[in-house]
Amino acid sequence: MTLGELRTRFKALLNRSDCTNTLATSFLEQGLARVQRVARFPNMERVHYLTGQTTAVESFLIPDDVLQIIDVFGNSAPLEHISFRQLMDLKSRYGTQVGAPQYYARVGASMFLFPALEAGGEVVVTYYGEFSPLTSDDATNEASTSIPDVWLYAALGFAGDYFKHDRAQAWNDIANQLLTEAQDSANQLDMTGGSLAVVPVHEDY
Repeated sequence: MTLGELRTRFKALLNRSDCTNTLATSFLEQGLARVQRVARFPNMERVHYLTGQTTAVESFLIPDDVLQIIDVFGNSAPLEHISFRQLMDLKSRYGTQVGAPQYYARVGASMFLFPALEAGGEVVVTYYGEFSPLTSDDATNEASTSIPDVWLYAALGFAGDYFKHDRAQAWNDIANQLLTEAQDSANQLDMTGGSLAVVPVHEDY
């Protein structure tokens, strides 16, 4: 569905003449925000690359659409997530190190590495990101094409509370049920094609 189609469907389900297009769009925005706070679908997975740097990299900015970090790799090796306090303690004890990073810490939109990434190295960040913005009534995004029903009922839940509608609780219940079903379906994606291998986080030394 396009944004315009979603709004039309939303207003038909709400069935209130005093719900303007502006207000309907606001409820749709609230519904989408709720869905992406809770959901972790494959079409929300993103990859951010940091490559080809000419100097060592101690920190870098991550995309502003990040909802949750999945993994961070330095020169193809997985990095261990630690607190910024722990990372600064390592730096204090061992000084500035440059080479293959082993640890990362996040503060706001900044990612810090220890040791610092050597020039020419590569960092790969996989993460769950926000749904793509809808900039016009003809636009679609990952949510509007894959889970329009979840989005609509999440928005109806907010509208129901706003208008004190007698179906508000029912709409919220439907949204929760649809979201659970969609998340269960998404979870099955990683369980198909054979069993997931269980491997140790760290090799024996």
